[in-house]
Amino acid sequence: MGASALALVVANSPLWPAYFAGLHAYVGPLSGQHWVNNALMSVFFLLVGLEFKREFLDGQLST
Repeated sequence: MGASALALVVANSPLWPAYFAGLHAYVGPLSGQHWVNNALMSVFFLLVGLEFKREFLDGQLST
């Protein structure tokens, strides 16, 4: 949540050109924006799925 808040502040500050240039800079075969959209979101949904599985097997949703 802190990283999201920081991104909002920086995107709406005078530093916005550097922020958006960083999103469009290429790191390896993908741009920064593609890394966020593809790689990090995949990891996020994997962790959410694992948390659901744990709740269904051992947590409050098992009954």
